[in-house]
Amino acid sequence: MSNTILESSYNYFLETDLNKYKGEWVTICENKIASHGVDLKKVVEEAKKICGNKKFLIAKVPSEETMIF
Repeated sequence: MSNTILESSYNYFLETDLNKYKGEWVTICENKIASHGVDLKKVVEEAKKICGNKKFLIAKVPSEETMIF
């Protein structure tokens, strides 16, 4: 079941317009942005408070300069 949750969060990451988070870390819990920022440790700590025992996805939103092949 947790794989399905993480797959759903990953699909949310791919399909959602995250332009306002460029260059930041984001955590996604239940298909919502739980926390975001440039300090990964703080972002994860905040996500743990918000998501509780639920699994969440951590991802870095690429900046404009990033090319993905």
